[in-house]
Amino acid sequence: MEIDNSTRATWASGCIQTHAIASRSTGEERHTQARDLVGNIWHFLRLECGMTAEGATAQIEMALDMARQEYNEDSD
Repeated sequence: MEIDNSTRATWASGCIQTHAIASRSTGEERHTQARDLVGNIWHFLRLECGMTAEGATAQIEMALDMARQEYNEDSD
């Protein structure tokens, strides 16, 4: 199986759906659910991984940089 942006989006969709059920936000729009998940990942990095707010923000920014690079490398 080739891992491309479509595959990554499918994985993310499953995570977002699971998070929406757990956080009781299934009535929200999908982009809002995605944003809420990213925010909660930031809290996870701080509280469960022991990162500072700056460190957690840097992790999220690195993930976004990687996603942008994958976008530029893959054809959707």
